[in-house]
Amino acid sequence: MSIATPYVSPRVFARWFALPNLFLLLPIPLLSALLFARCENQLRRLRRGGNGSDAAPFRLTVGRFVLVFIGLAYSLFPYLVVDRITIWEAAAAPASLRLILIGALVTLPMITAYTIYSYRVFGGKARTLEYKRRRLPARRRRSTPQRLSLGGVQRK
Repeated sequence: MSIATPYVSPRVFARWFALPNLFLLLPIPLLSALLFARCENQLRRLRRGGNGSDAAPFRLTVGRFVLVFIGLAYSLFPYLVVDRITIWEAAAAPASLRLILIGALVTLPMITAYTIYSYRVFGGKARTLEYKRRRLPARRRRSTPQRLSLGGVQRK
């Protein structure tokens, strides 16, 4: 979350800093700061060539995004636009939502099946990229002298 988020609106400020909520919501910014510091530490260690997983910074960043989303959702709920439009005002007509649901229920399993199929077909075919330094062949010198042509006169 951002330090500026509670100052967006008086309602958001009251939700974050009212006394019982303050202690209940305190883990969100604290965990977010902890994940940020841990990710920074992990990246510095990897940059220096230390041991550690390359996936750790990604996982830490995903965790931080989840915490930020939870904090933002708590701050704005039930509004989509701060203090202007609620979820229910922004929703489409029920018939349109049903049609979208049917489309999603048909499409998402097909996308999932295709993704699984792609991973099974192409999985394990890629190798680790290696950069090997090749020695370039030495330049060959010509055994015969090169002739230069300067205005019709040839020189050796």
